[in-house]
Amino acid sequence: MFDDFQDHGKHVPVHAAKLLFDAAAENDAVALEILNRQGAELGKSATAVIHKLGMEKDTFDVVLAGSLLTRGDRGWIRSKVEKAVANVAPNATIVTLATEPVVGALWSAMDADGHTVSQDVYDKMRTFREFEHIKQTTR
Repeated sequence: MFDDFQDHGKHVPVHAAKLLFDAAAENDAVALEILNRQGAELGKSATAVIHKLGMEKDTFDVVLAGSLLTRGDRGWIRSKVEKAVANVAPNATIVTLATEPVVGALWSAMDADGHTVSQDVYDKMRTFREFEHIKQTTR
């Protein structure tokens, strides 16, 4: 699937992640393996950055962002990242981004353009985390 995405411009259906999480919640072995492997790979990436920056003894947050980490993960991915990071940087804390990155980008763009974001709009935009809020697009 990755090669099709990279080489041929094919895209994963927008609801594939939800299906994956639903299958994992039903203890589907393949879905659980995919999520566990993703967590292990993200853990390797985080520890590589920690080593490269020499942060093994520092106190800092590792922020998990992205739809696989902010939507539906019941610890399948996060637990692998936590374990990997704890092994190399015991003072690090794993936190999950509470607001989607695109929402922060919109706030920044609106601010840069001189628009004030009302509290009501701010509160509504913070809730854009669920799959049902994602508009289906065609490519």
